[in-house]
Amino acid sequence: MVNQVELEIYRQSFLSIVEEMSVTLKRTAFSQKIREGGAYSCGLFDKNGRMITCISPIPFHLAVGTFTLKTIQQQIPHMNSGDVYIINDPFKGGTHLSNIILISPVFIRDSKRPSFYVMNSAHHTEVGGVTGGGVLLSKSIIEEGVFIEPIKLIDSGKINQEFLNAFYSKVSNPKERECDLKAQITTNRVGIDNLLSLLEKYKYEELYKGAEALMNYSEFWMKKTVESIPDGEYSFIDYLDSDGLGNKKIKLRVQIDIKGDKAVFNFSKSHEVVRGPLNAVYSITYAAVFYVLRALVEKDIPLNDGCMRPIEIQTKKHTILNASYPSSIAGGVTETAQRIVDVILGALSKAIPDKIPAASQGTMNNITIMGFDSLKNKQFTFYETIPGGVGAAFGYTPSTALQTHMMAVLNESIESVEHRYPIRILKYALRRGSGGGGSFSGSCGVIKEYQVMTDCSVTIISERRLKSPYGLDGGKAGKRGVNYFIKSANSKETFIEGKVTLELSKGDRIIIETPGGGGWGKDDE
Repeated sequence: MVNQVELEIYRQSFLSIVEEMSVTLKRTAFSQKIREGGAYSCGLFDKNGRMITCISPIPFHLAVGTFTLKTIQQQIPHMNSGDVYIINDPFKGGTHLSNIILISPVFIRDSKRPSFYVMNSAHHTEVGGVTGGGVLLSKSIIEEGVFIEPIKLIDSGKINQEFLNAFYSKVSNPKERECDLKAQITTNRVGIDNLLSLLEKYKYEELYKGAEALMNYSEFWMKKTVESIPDGEYSFIDYLDSDGLGNKKIKLRVQIDIKGDKAVFNFSKSHEVVRGPLNAVYSITYAAVFYVLRALVEKDIPLNDGCMRPIEIQTKKHTILNASYPSSIAGGVTETAQRIVDVILGALSKAIPDKIPAASQGTMNNITIMGFDSLKNKQFTFYETIPGGVGAAFGYTPSTALQTHMMAVLNESIESVEHRYPIRILKYALRRGSGGGGSFSGSCGVIKEYQVMTDCSVTIISERRLKSPYGLDGGKAGKRGVNYFIKSANSKETFIEGKVTLELSKGDRIIIETPGGGGWGKDDE
């Protein structure tokens, strides 16, 4: 048995390893999306591929290590000390092609198989797709970038330069990709070194026992949380606006069956795969369920394999929430992931209404701008997501203009954007009055106005432009988002759809007004 004091010592010992990995990756990465946006995760796994602990600023990364590690163990059964494996295949555990994952086995003593694994994943702004950012109006994943099946990036300490040369030849900014990959390699090395230092203090058997105890602890409190929800069947349906390529009113449906300390999440009646880029792979659906349930646990428990032991997730293959190759998935990780959370919360609001918030903005408002910077004499790719309103809950009036749920990335500063790219930010302000009213009001979205200083192309993928973020218990819906295009030649403001690719001339402007959050409870006034 492991007592409470020992349990906390093991928890903090494991957590310190991934914390230092996280700091290393954040400080050594080159691209702003990792360094400033926090688009990365780090994790530690046992010999069986079970997650012991992780740090994941972006919740959709929660499933990355679990599923990709299983793929690597199956496809590369013989591993050596000094190996590093690389993968971005969404259909084998990844999320989307821009999210590149590095996994390193950790060997102790004279063991012939790994005793632990360390992992990190990071968002690479451009991986050779038709447009940068990994978010585009694609019809197939083939258009979205370089596809990396599980492969040895480093074999017993020797770098696979042939693979790297081929990869760099397919991307528009090979130097940035090289620097970010070096940062990821270094991050895993830091994790291994710290784990081996911990093994000088504790025997392997003690650490394994501690890891098992932490998983059991998380499982215990997750069961307690599920048990606190009344037994029954709870369902909810919401609809995505469109896939940008003809499919509209795309159904997302969940039925949650609660029985004692077990929960089944059934998404099988959701829409079939669509032509556009809103398809999500199974790991995204899994991560959304993980995220919501962990948020309901009032105890401070570790993020590990034990959290999901009482949970069963059912999907149907070749549907929008369990897409298969070669479905396009660029927006599944940003748009569909957010709306999976919305339908889960909507269903749970029927069981535990006082604990569930109304819908937040339900979109990441993705914008990608690509072109040639004549001052710097090079191609550029700018990509960011824009915050919006947050849903209110009983006793809770949320802060305004936040990234919520599955993609909680940080802003890049306006000064940094204008220094690095031929782009000017003319306005960044609250969209006052966009939150839904109620006993507790949803918070406001934002208005962001871009002006391009060179000819370029822009791709926008956004949601909640047709269907508003819902309110709960009589609260009003938040306002829908809206996008505009202003031509410099005539200053005419033109409405544009939520998913679009446009060619811009120098001086043209794009305005994006993000959705507000839903309100909670009837407003008595």
